[in-house]
Amino acid sequence: MKIWKLITSFGFAAALAGSAGTALAQAADEYIPYGQARDWAVSAVKVEGTFARCAAENPNVGFALENSTEGYTLILSGPPSNPTEYKAYLDISPKSFSVTFYPTADGRYITFLEPKLLNAIKGGQKIAYYMDGGEVTVWPLAGATAALLKLQECVERGGEGGIAAPAAVAPAPVESDAARLGAGCPAPGAQISPRSTTPAKATFVNKSDQAVSIYWIDFKGQIQEMGATLPGETFEAKTFAGHFWLAKDFDGKCHGGIFTAVPGQNRFVFD
Repeated sequence: MKIWKLITSFGFAAALAGSAGTALAQAADEYIPYGQARDWAVSAVKVEGTFARCAAENPNVGFALENSTEGYTLILSGPPSNPTEYKAYLDISPKSFSVTFYPTADGRYITFLEPKLLNAIKGGQKIAYYMDGGEVTVWPLAGATAALLKLQECVERGGEGGIAAPAAVAPAPVESDAARLGAGCPAPGAQISPRSTTPAKATFVNKSDQAVSIYWIDFKGQIQEMGATLPGETFEAKTFAGHFWLAKDFDGKCHGGIFTAVPGQNRFVFD
């Protein structure tokens, strides 16, 4: 089983990503700050000095996301009974996923994110977690897409090329990917989507060689992350005529400039 291979290849202690600033400090693991994706802090993880994986944490949610050559995983606290494994449900409207969690060394649990679940997280707004007959816990997914793409970048680079490890004096906060507007992007607030009632659909096609997030410019001129694409992927969105969209990479570059939806079907290709 892939998830079991993933856990044993790291060791139970190394497989865990706990909440930011607390359970991350495993004896055999070294967490090196890599970058920031919205509210998610991404770290490169070394086990006994060797790069193993990348981890993303957000103080506003009760789970962590990780990525390695084995794939993406989700880690959270498990039942107080500490079973050897357990099944739970992850609901991302309108879909529900039955998943199996496996224990790590300190009582947390890990599950592998299959492609359909991973795609649902990328396009979702909230995620609900529960077991049969248990309490439902709901967490926001804002910024999760940017975090997943940052994890992908981190793994592809072997954890290298991120922000420097913290020195004795804490470094300045890393600018949010969502707020960073670089080449080809409009000035903040320069474009504002109108309150149109004419429906439209938009398909964004990533012909570039890098991960690119998709943003909608809202009614106040602020950009809102709506989805993400890896090279060769597409992202589809429901929108309205006259609304503005951007396709922006981690460096802040807008690919293709500003996309304006027209009534009906739109296809925006960028490289």
